[in-house]
Amino acid sequence: YWDEECECFFLRKKPEDAEIDINTLPEKARKLFVEPGGSRDKEWKNCAKGIRIHRGEAARKLRKENYERTLPSRYLEKWKDMGDDFQLDISQKVISEAQIPDHSDAKSRWILQGFHDPDITILNRSVPTPETADVPLSLQMLSSIRAKTWVGDVRGAFSQGLRGQRKEPLFATPPPGGIPGEDDDVLVEIRAEIYGLISGPP
Repeated sequence: YWDEECECFFLRKKPEDAEIDINTLPEKARKLFVEPGGSRDKEWKNCAKGIRIHRGEAARKLRKENYERTLPSRYLEKWKDMGDDFQLDISQKVISEAQIPDHSDAKSRWILQGFHDPDITILNRSVPTPETADVPLSLQMLSSIRAKTWVGDVRGAFSQGLRGQRKEPLFATPPPGGIPGEDDDVLVEIRAEIYGLISGPP
């Protein structure tokens, strides 16, 4: 848009790691998220230790009894930079059509909508991610002392947090798009910290 005061144009650019709507992707790119072995499947395998899935009649009974302790959930999906050596095994045409950034792969994260948490007023709250300014400050400090650094990631970090912080059980509905390998008649029991809850691990 044109700014009269500055006498220049401003262009808003969507960040490469912004959330995407996979329903707008070409089918081959969409499959990176939803097919067996895709990013949703990997995410549920990471969450397996922190949840229990109830099916059929048991799910319906628990849903009815725990209506007020059941949170909605959804997927947060984006392209994740996998490093300079990573290349997707799909055609350059599909990569271009889907606007997939270089060296990126599909990333799905199952998140709970924690603002619905019935225990929100009684649990200690924590924000398990660094502040925006902390990252460049830390990098500058490390650079100034000429430190050697490595970058790592913890798979399933949230499900490895403290357990037993709640006096009553907590549940979640399956996200739109479902759980890989499950039908819609399920209820997810939350047994550890899941991304989106206010009580996430520091």
